[in-house]
Amino acid sequence: MIKLKENLEFKVSNVGYIIVIGIVLNLTLTIFLTFNSSTFTSKIETVFKEEIVLNDKKAFNKNDLVKLLKKYNVPFPHIVLAQAKLETRNFTSDIFIENSNMFGMKKAYQRSRLAIGVNRGHATYANWEHSLFDYLIFQAKYLSKAGSDQEYVEKLNFYAEDVDYREKVLSLSKNLKELF
Repeated sequence: MIKLKENLEFKVSNVGYIIVIGIVLNLTLTIFLTFNSSTFTSKIETVFKEEIVLNDKKAFNKNDLVKLLKKYNVPFPHIVLAQAKLETRNFTSDIFIENSNMFGMKKAYQRSRLAIGVNRGHATYANWEHSLFDYLIFQAKYLSKAGSDQEYVEKLNFYAEDVDYREKVLSLSKNLKELF
């Protein structure tokens, strides 16, 4: 059973590819990210106009990720990219490959989510783009008050078990800033 929202549930058969029609047709996912500094106010609006095939593993390309981060004017995109690289061991980890999970996310229960299941204790996604959009929902809920790189990274204190996680992300992100 797939639970798309708290009150929307759909039964899923064991067929290899399942097309969910009508669930995402003209579905609009709107996230308002409002940061302390008005320069970091952003609206992310994604309209899924095509059918989604569950378990569709869209081929990942780092350049496509960078383009999406730019397209949706994601706050602190260099930090988001640094997290993705760190969490996936530069996009090679089993969790990324098997679950299309770029951020090591666990299945969220206290917020809206795009995860379609759990594997190895981590959320699974239809594809890597859904993993990104799920992270952006997380970002809007928990990181929206950050006004600087340092503040953003400090708010990640609960994100990972690695005590040096924030320093690693900040260090890696400095080299990625030029992409944005």
